[in-house]
Amino acid sequence: MSKCLNFAVTWVILLTALVVLGLGLPAVAQSGGEASTSVRDLTDGPASRGSLVDVLTPDGDSSGARPRGWGARDLSASDCSVYREGMARGVGVEPVTEVAIKIEFNFDSAKLAAESQEQLQELAAALQDPDLSTYCFLLEGHADHVGSEDYNQDLSERRAESVRRHLVSELGVDEGRLLTRGYGESVPLVPGEDDNARRKNRRVQVANLGPARTP
Repeated sequence: MSKCLNFAVTWVILLTALVVLGLGLPAVAQSGGEASTSVRDLTDGPASRGSLVDVLTPDGDSSGARPRGWGARDLSASDCSVYREGMARGVGVEPVTEVAIKIEFNFDSAKLAAESQEQLQELAAALQDPDLSTYCFLLEGHADHVGSEDYNQDLSERRAESVRRHLVSELGVDEGRLLTRGYGESVPLVPGEDDNARRKNRRVQVANLGPARTP
């Protein structure tokens, strides 16, 4: 009887440990198909700082999600390490909020087009707004269906990285708060392959991953 009891107790302890460890891992993110209906589509024109803050702030108010005493302090790269490490292990992340925005690139290139400057400035201002300054973000690159899957995957990764570099080097966003990932053509925003669908599916999405953690 005592052996059975000890065996049961051991299994309870092991299961509890697995649950606790699991809570520290980000949930699995997009893996294919169409974009989640929770993604706000702002690809029809430049999105303002205010609209981006409104969309990317959880429940319209980030104050309750901030750890007490943090305020709008500067972040270091280690603060967002839990998300970065999870992605490196292939676990992925589950965004808190997410928005698709219009970022233009030169044709068949990861070089940012001049038309993107206004949108990037508004995005940088939003990410540095006090309501969002304690959060970590994923910059997602997405492509349309023109070209091979492998090519579009590579292009989407390079475009997401171009946005990250510009936000950091030209607009002063803390690089430790920004992660990147390319999804190629695997997660279209809208169905179809007409000109409008291709335009909307060539996009960058900004996902709020959640508050930064203390190192």
